Amino acid sequence: MRPNSKEAEFWQQQIIQLPELIAARQAAIAARNEGRLQDEIDALHRVLKIKPNEEEVKTRIEAANRELQDQRFKRAIGEVRQALSSQDVEKARNALTKAQRFNPSHPEITRLNQSIEELVRDLEVAKLIQTAANSAIQDDWIAVQESLEQALKLKPKLIDAIEGRDLAKSIIDAQSKFDDYLARSDRLSSKNIVEAVHKELEEAQVLLKFSPRLRTAVSELEVEMVKWQTEVPVRVISDGKTHIIVRRVGIIGAVRDREIMLKPGTYRFEGSRRGYRNKLVEIKVTPHANEITEVTVICNERV
Repeated sequence: MRPNSKEAEFWQQQIIQLPELIAARQAAIAARNEGRLQDEIDALHRVLKIKPNEEEVKTRIEAANRELQDQRFKRAIGEVRQALSSQDVEKARNALTKAQRFNPSHPEITRLNQSIEELVRDLEVAKLIQTAANSAIQDDWIAVQESLEQALKLKPKLIDAIEGRDLAKSIIDAQSKFDDYLARSDRLSSKNIVEAVHKELEEAQVLLKFSPRLRTAVSELEVEMVKWQTEVPVRVISDGKTHIIVRRVGIIGAVRDREIMLKPGTYRFEGSRRGYRNKLVEIKVTPHANEITEVTVICNERV
């Protein structure tokens, strides 16, 4: 072999690179033994730079790359699970995105994505339930019902939300009925209405501890019922000749000035006298009048 031949130059170059090659191989072995895959891959690439045709090295690089990707995937998956455990949605999503880069088709990606969406849903439900609880403290049961209806759209079988919504609806319905009775309290003069109110008041007793406003309405309604069921004086004025009855109540007879007792309500006084046209007078007796109610019934129009 001649000193200046190409073959001599080749072997000379090989000898010069031999220490670097040995060092790269040793570094790869050490990194592999210590589980430092990236360092092993880097060292093997240095080997290939010197010995580009070593198929065994290429095969090992491919295997190490797969192993490294798997390690990174598992590490990212662990980060997702840890973030889910601490209920950190943003961190979980970022970690899952990282995991997808390493192994996008792994079935664990789909499962953890579902877990993240469930966490998002659970956190939103918890927020809505807390909003409902705050509204209940404020005695705003319409807001309570709205919040829990939204929660049930996300988790339709959540027992606490179902029971809370039903409670809110019962309170709202009772409040609406009692407010309506108070707004038109004259209906409390009806026996049938009073019986219905008594039944509704009895049914509402279990709700009173939840709503101060409902308790107030019940107290006011009970007072109104007493007023509308308590007789008040009515002064009947006539000529002593007209025979007077109160329709569906009873007979007064011929009087000039008499005080009778009637419960609040609407009454028709009918007067009759031979030779005269009958007289019909309608009055409303209220429990709130400042002065005694008077009615004058005189038949003074001849037939």
